[in-house]
Amino acid sequence: MGGKGQDQRAEVSVRDDGVGFDTSEKRPSTHGLLGMRYRVAAEGGSFQVNSSPGQGTVLTAQLPILPA
Repeated sequence: MGGKGQDQRAEVSVRDDGVGFDTSEKRPSTHGLLGMRYRVAAEGGSFQVNSSPGQGTVLTAQLPILPA
């Protein structure tokens, strides 16, 4: 996280050890991932999906920490 005057962000990652998938393929059943991406973007954050066949999947969201 950054100090005073810098962009502070929180990061959340979820990892599984499942079968994984090829992220370059268009999949008809990815509405859940698309919805996550839209919700994170709506809050000014970023969302990444890292996966490959046989390697599991890691979802990472970075969101700005807003002042109270």
